[in-house]
This record gives sequence, C-alpha cells and structure tokens, in this order.
Amino acid sequence: MVDWFNPRAAVPDSEQMMDRFERSSLVFRQDWPHQSLNHHYGPGERQTYDVFRPAIGQTHKGTVLFLHGGFWFSRHKDQFSFMAQAYVQAGWCFVAMTYPLMPSLSLTQLVDQTAAGLVEIDRQLTEHDGKGIHVMAGHSAGAHLLAMAFHSHAGRRHTDKMPQLPKGLILVSGVYDPQARAAAEISKTISLTPDDAAQSCPLAHCNPVAIPTSLYAGAREPELWWQQGQRYRDCLVQAGLAEVHHELLAGHDHFSLLEAMANPASEIARAIRAMAV
Repeated sequence: MVDWFNPRAAVPDSEQMMDRFERSSLVFRQDWPHQSLNHHYGPGERQTYDVFRPAIGQTHKGTVLFLHGGFWFSRHKDQFSFMAQAYVQAGWCFVAMTYPLMPSLSLTQLVDQTAAGLVEIDRQLTEHDGKGIHVMAGHSAGAHLLAMAFHSHAGRRHTDKMPQLPKGLILVSGVYDPQARAAAEISKTISLTPDDAAQSCPLAHCNPVAIPTSLYAGAREPELWWQQGQRYRDCLVQAGLAEVHHELLAGHDHFSLLEAMANPASEIARAIRAMAV
C-alpha cells in the first residue's frame, strides 16, 4: 500500500528526479547573468531568496514568487532555480524563496515567519524596481505555507498589510490537512504534534482574502493526497472566495508537477501568465 503521507514513497525515483533538478539549477545559475542571490528577508540563515530577472531591455511582464516543498524539513531554493529559465526568457522576474526547517521551529512558527517574509520580500522588490509580486506559487509544503499566509487569520495578520496583494495564488499538490498527517511516522521525525498541526491547518482555519486561487494536483498521486485539494477547494468556496479553480493533471505525480510548473506550455504556467494580466 502506498503511504499517502509520504509522496517520496509514492514516486520511487523521486530522489533521482531531485538530483536532476539540482544539477539543472546549478547550470542555470552559472549561465544566467541577470540574477541576484541570497537576499535576506529575516535574520535566519535560511530566511533568504533569489531573484532572476529577464534580459536587459526585455519587457517586464510580471513577477512570480515560488515557494518550494519538502514536508517542512528538507529542500532548499537552490534546488529549484531551473524553474526560472522559461519565465525569465519570456520576460518574467522569478523569485525563489527558502525558509527555516522543522524541527528547529514549530509549524506555527514557520507559518508566521513565512507570512511575514512574503510581505518583506514584496517590500524589498517594490523598493528596488517599483514592482511587487504579481503571482505567488507554492508546491507541497510551500503550497501549504502560501495557503496559510493568505487564507487564515494567522497569516493574514501579516499579509493584509501588503500595499498591493498578489493577483493570484497557484497552489500545487499542497498539504491542506496536516492534522491527518500528525500521526504519520514521517511527522514524528520533525516533531509535528497534533496541536501544532491543528493550529496550522488550512482546512480548519479557512478565511481567505479575495485573491483568485488555482489548485493543482497530479492524477498519479495517491488518491487520498489529491482529495485533500478537492476538500480545500470546497472549503474556499464555502468561505466566500469567488475565484477558485481545482484541476487534476493527467500523467503527473508529485514531482513531475515541478517540471510542469517550469514548462511554459503547461496548464500551470498558462494560469500564472493569465493571473498577471
């Protein structure tokens, strides 16, 4: 039986895929000159972000921020630089954000720090070139953190202070029911307690700001995994969010969805471009 609490177990070659992403990311950073790396949005070593800009003279179409996954205890922005290539070549600014990892802090603390960090990154970008973040996209744990940042009281106490909200949220294969995961073996390794999970559960604290939100999952992911996205869509609609879209992408698993996000022809990339209009 597939352990739906652990997407890595459902994709046996997931680490090989991540190795490929990391190598591609390194090559891209070495080759693309229009970048500035490791800006700080907070005092912590991992409270950093990278900015990849279009070539000089190219029309600026918008800024997309990407927040990576890793079940809140692994991964780093440097593994996902490869995703920026298609965006910068098409005139987009691509921002990759990373964050502290559990169990060095609780999930509720991580939610709070991430929401505050998003506000600070938007402030810094606006101060630098007059353009804030147009679209925010997150994968897995990153989708959870974005959901909490804009769809809960805990996160909105920070993000409601943004001078201009993003035009859209893209949540890909997100964790929307951490309460159901608190008892899993993998959760014990990061000290995710039932109380911490309950306080940081998008389904339990659904209070969305009026930002169009699109949710995606892979049809090859375990059924119980992508079903939480359907439940979260229903929760957002019931809470009064007018523009909510949920789509199950055929042929994709938890990790191939990252390649889809980086593919300008994919449903996800098209949704990002549409939100910035």
